[in-house]
Amino acid sequence: MNYALRMNFTLLWHFVRQDFSDRYSGSALGRGWLLVTPLLQILIFVTIFGGLIGPRLPGTHTGSFGYGVYLVSGILPWTAFASTISRTTTVFLDKRAILSKVPVSLTLVALHVAIVEGITLICTLCMFSLLCVALSMPLPAVWRPCRC
Repeated sequence: MNYALRMNFTLLWHFVRQDFSDRYSGSALGRGWLLVTPLLQILIFVTIFGGLIGPRLPGTHTGSFGYGVYLVSGILPWTAFASTISRTTTVFLDKRAILSKVPVSLTLVALHVAIVEGITLICTLCMFSLLCVALSMPLPAVWRPCRC
């Protein structure tokens, strides 16, 4: 691996780490917000739309929380996508101090936002999967073992 490529990966990893530390610095829970915010979003949607309003999905046996889980399964990826797009539009203004002093690839600067939001989405989906298991919801077909 040549030096420039290795330097780009090092810089990309630095941007990702810096983004996580900058996002939650100075707050009461610190990096705990990475887990608390999506967990609260999941619990609110599942509780309100699943438990309180309680519409049922036709043709399924998912119980009273099925509709809330159905909504959350679409909202989580959409939130990650929307956040990635909105943050990418301002990333060059946010990093203008670095861009004016260090020659760096603009793609690399924008790519770190997608990586950060992807890591956040993976953590959120793991918590959502644990909640589905706790609610005894059926796992999606792609997660079930093959019965060949």
